[in-house]
Amino acid sequence: MLLTINVQAQFTPQERFEMPVTQKRISEDFMVTSLKKKGVLFLAIRENWSDKQTSWELIRMDTTMREVWKKGQKFDKFFSPTHTYYDQYKFVYFLMTREEKKQFKIVKLNIKDGAIEVFDGILPLKVQLKKVRVAGNYAFFTGTFNSDIAALRFNMLDGTTKIVPATYSKTYNSLDVYSHPAINSGFYLMRNTRNCNTQVHTISNIVGLQPGKTVLLPRKYTMHSAHVYPLSATKSLLLGTYSIKCQPYPQGLATMLIKSGRQSRLRLHKFLDFRNFLNFYSEKKIKRIRRRALKKEAQGKEYTLRSKMLLGNIVEVENKDNLLVIAERYWYHNRVVSSSIRRPSALPRVITQGQFQFTSASISAINYNGKRLWDNTIKIKPSITTLNLKPQVRVGFKGDSVILAYMRQYRESSVPVLWSKLVYKNKTIKKETEDEVVNPNPDDQIYSATNQHFIHWYGDVFLLWGEQVVFDRKAAGIGIRKEVAFINKLRYNHNKLTKKDLKKLKKQKRKKKGKMKNESSLNKRE
Repeated sequence: MLLTINVQAQFTPQERFEMPVTQKRISEDFMVTSLKKKGVLFLAIRENWSDKQTSWELIRMDTTMREVWKKGQKFDKFFSPTHTYYDQYKFVYFLMTREEKKQFKIVKLNIKDGAIEVFDGILPLKVQLKKVRVAGNYAFFTGTFNSDIAALRFNMLDGTTKIVPATYSKTYNSLDVYSHPAINSGFYLMRNTRNCNTQVHTISNIVGLQPGKTVLLPRKYTMHSAHVYPLSATKSLLLGTYSIKCQPYPQGLATMLIKSGRQSRLRLHKFLDFRNFLNFYSEKKIKRIRRRALKKEAQGKEYTLRSKMLLGNIVEVENKDNLLVIAERYWYHNRVVSSSIRRPSALPRVITQGQFQFTSASISAINYNGKRLWDNTIKIKPSITTLNLKPQVRVGFKGDSVILAYMRQYRESSVPVLWSKLVYKNKTIKKETEDEVVNPNPDDQIYSATNQHFIHWYGDVFLLWGEQVVFDRKAAGIGIRKEVAFINKLRYNHNKLTKKDLKKLKKQKRKKKGKMKNESSLNKRE
């Protein structure tokens, strides 16, 4: 269903895709992948308890949400989808695993015509695969073996799978993999979160494994978290946050060039030196923090920030050779349950599965040499809490300006609200504004919404997708209630007025009218 309507909202709904949800003896999962300006990929996975295979329905749509092609495929139900990777060029890869048999599949989808290639592989060890990246004819995996990190490389030409020996370690407990469609190499980042040791390994599909590099920072600093951005087969840019003596509180951004196993051009950027880093605080608190920092500096000490931060994914700036790094502040809250509520004889205990509460997010522009160009910050409302620690802010582009946006949902079944801010480098063009999501068709009343996901598509366009129960008030004259999987195309327009903007304008008009009446009454008395 494709509809268009002009709504007075920051995020204007333009087009919508709907698919009815099957409710009888069939479990369904939906997945949406942004293909940037090449469109969007919708995947519906259906599993009937009596069938031995799961059914995939793949639909690629263009930027107007019109169907380009539709494809059906079936797979053994014992293989479960683990990870999806889009190479930003031509192919989408799906990793499917069957752990008990040490088997996996890589489904290679050509987004141009929907052609599918399936590559079957066998693991040399009983590794639990987590993530896949593809460069050339090789797939690079991350996983765990007996709770230890492990990396593997799969040759899609001959079907062989080998462990990358330098990355199998009991010393390091965190592993990530990176690739670039134009670079025929895979990049592995190993970290020990307990002592903050970090290593970078590059494995070329032509040369093989290159010398690894242990990241070293000067004096008392250590890497807190990091990402690798590949620049060439032998050169990469390390972007991350650093802390003091491996404390859980990042103090700034660290950028470093790594070439052929050697590090160069290390730059440390303190958060306190950022122009807008403290903008989510009140002016009094900002002055108090600045005074304390100057006092510490006069004593030959360093002021320590006491907020935890989550490093988001690296974002490439559209039409520019710059990168955006997002660091989101959060707090972790444990919940204490009284022993009388659980068991009268039990001792009180703390439930470790608390909530992560976000407060703000800072964005920094970095060039390919690791130099910081500008920064800005967006406030995050206190109700943004999650059970799993994952990034909340999405980044879009409006010409040379940057859109910062996130989704806020008061409860699982409620209609989400989008918050956004428009910035141009250090300047704020449009302050934080609230925007309730509506469907393009005004007759569609959202009854409930579940499994909501908010992602950036391209430019100033975002996607909201998930499942909704919609009440169509005009269908068949009496209204129909339907459950659908949906995708809403939302375009950002900072010139539109939100409900709060309209209220402010009404208040201003009332004040002006009141002043005019008072002035006219005074003139009559005179």
